[in-house]
Amino acid sequence: MRNKKKSLIDDWLNKSVYLRMLIHFYGDLHQPLHNVSLVNEQFPQGDQGGNLFKIDLPGFKDLHTFWDACLGNYEDIRCPLDQTKFDKIDRIARKVMAKFPRGDKDVETRLKVTSVKEMSVEGVKFAIDRVYKGLTYGEAPSDDYIERPGIHRRATRGGRLPVGRRPDLALFG
Repeated sequence: MRNKKKSLIDDWLNKSVYLRMLIHFYGDLHQPLHNVSLVNEQFPQGDQGGNLFKIDLPGFKDLHTFWDACLGNYEDIRCPLDQTKFDKIDRIARKVMAKFPRGDKDVETRLKVTSVKEMSVEGVKFAIDRVYKGLTYGEAPSDDYIERPGIHRRATRGGRLPVGRRPDLALFG
């Protein structure tokens, strides 16, 4: 026998989890190593989005972790989140938003793209053009590599949903 009455609380919690996952996946599309895997002689099965591409840089064991931290500009913040970690996330978001406020042409233009396929294709192109170029497996990325344009804009885009006229729904900004 099955209870056919559904709890409103359970329904609300499920929707909350689904919305959080949607927001997470949308943000992930803007991290280029979530869209690609380098396939070459060294990685015939792929580098798992940079997870197997080792780099020699304190605090970062692989390319994926380095990009997750916006080229080392932001530390990796792990769950469970306490107030200190929420405050840190807030400071990072405010710093990025101050650098690329609403109205930044590049960010706003790219936010108009709502097709997941278009976002993914753009991420692959970004990875080919900027992520893997100039890197040597097992070595530290150069200062020129770290200063390449684009990463902070990508982080900003990942934190803003394309919500049209509902800026109150944006994650930040």
